[in-house]
Amino acid sequence: QSGDAENIIIQGYATVDAKGSGSAAGIGGGGNGGNAENIIIRGHSKVKATASDGAAIGGGYGSKSGGSAKGIVIRDHATVVAKSDGGYWLGDSCAAIGAAGDKGKDTEAEVTIGTAGATAEQEDVHVTATGLYGSAIGSGIKDTKVTIQGHATVQTASSQSPIAIGSYYGNVEVNIKDNASIDTATGAGASGIGGGD
Repeated sequence: QSGDAENIIIQGYATVDAKGSGSAAGIGGGGNGGNAENIIIRGHSKVKATASDGAAIGGGYGSKSGGSAKGIVIRDHATVVAKSDGGYWLGDSCAAIGAAGDKGKDTEAEVTIGTAGATAEQEDVHVTATGLYGSAIGSGIKDTKVTIQGHATVQTASSQSPIAIGSYYGNVEVNIKDNASIDTATGAGASGIGGGD
């Protein structure tokens, strides 16, 4: 069940419904802290991903080490619905899209939604991300970088975490540009987008 996942590409008119079992990600790292790198969802794909204890798309949860998620890209005309129930008892940090890990670990999250400079004629990407006690998008402990750009719509990014997009911990960089729109970014604390303290 443990293991890293690299170079997963979902494209064309693919329809995917992925469910992570145990502490594994729906799409990405295995249980016991599997990392994910280079997961690309593009074209006209329709992807639904859920996880009970890991990230829906990204890292798997491990009690001794978290799973990082780097090079997660969602673009073109893809529609993605991601939901993680990775909860409070796991260390507050399983994202719907991004990293899964314990407090104090070196997990990193790097998520890009949309294509730089893309217009409505060129792109229409829709992402619905729901985390529980981790950020909906991001949740790295060491470093988190989230870029939402082009013609991207993040439909919901709600969670019980103070941060819906970004991370409560570590170095956080969130860039929202071009024609991107975020319909709801509701976190439990003061800052829905960005970093913690």
